[in-house]
Amino acid sequence: MAAGAWKVKQDMPPSGGYGPIDYKRRLPYRGIPGYGLLAIGLGAFVFGTYIIFRWNWERRHLAFEDMEARIALMPLMMAEDDRR
Repeated sequence: MAAGAWKVKQDMPPSGGYGPIDYKRRLPYRGIPGYGLLAIGLGAFVFGTYIIFRWNWERRHLAFEDMEARIALMPLMMAEDDRR
C-alpha cells in the first residue's frame, strides 16, 4: 500500500470558531441571606442575655428576701436554742 492511500479525516473546528462557552455556576438563591442570619443570631443572643439578666435579678431579690426572713427569725431561733 502506498503512503497516500489512507485518507484520514481530522476533526477541525467549524469555520469562524466555536461560540462562547458558558462556564459560570448558576445556583438558585436558597434560604435567608447572610445579613438576615446575622440579625436573627444577634436577636437571639440579645434576647437570651436579657432573660439571663432578668433571672439573675429575680434570684438576687429572692436571696435577699430569704436573708431578711432569716434575720427576722434569728431571735426566735436563738431563744428556742436557749430553752433547750
